[in-house]
Amino acid sequence: MSPAIPSELQELIAAAHITSSLVVDESGSSIGPSGNSSGLGNKTDLELLRYIRSESEIVLTSGGTARADNISMPKTADLAIFTSVGVDSLSLVPASGQRLFILGPEKAKSFLEALDAVRSLGYQNIQVEFGETGFASALDEIDLCVISGRRARGVQLFLDRHALAKTAWFELEDLFVALAAGRGKV
Repeated sequence: MSPAIPSELQELIAAAHITSSLVVDESGSSIGPSGNSSGLGNKTDLELLRYIRSESEIVLTSGGTARADNISMPKTADLAIFTSVGVDSLSLVPASGQRLFILGPEKAKSFLEALDAVRSLGYQNIQVEFGETGFASALDEIDLCVISGRRARGVQLFLDRHALAKTAWFELEDLFVALAAGRGKV
């Protein structure tokens, strides 16, 4: 259990099969001044991301997000990257027993096809880390959206922009977290 993440929040995350998370700034944007999510979160947000990943069998991201955020291999999950141009610029070395999948155009032509490709590999607990465009296109398949930010206003603006209703709200010491069901979920 993570001390900064309340047990109720941990339980809700652990119960979901397909999760997605984004950190946003005070205007509800998931892209900061550096062109990626760097600097939008804080130590608690990083701990939250690590917890979500620890409950997942695999992290699915896009090549654009992987390159922008200079993604590294998750500590406890496999990694799949949906990309048409590759990720040769990244130093991705799976640990022993860990798997890395590059989903090129021959395996998936859309964000939803990438999610289906990961499911076809036998994964059930999937953490989706697409940017906002991919996030929006995969909402019908996501069980639980985890939106966090240092300002409550930014989290609410993001939810409003995507017509997502909060199912739970957490005010941590230095982070606001909203949970929302994907559009196709009850």
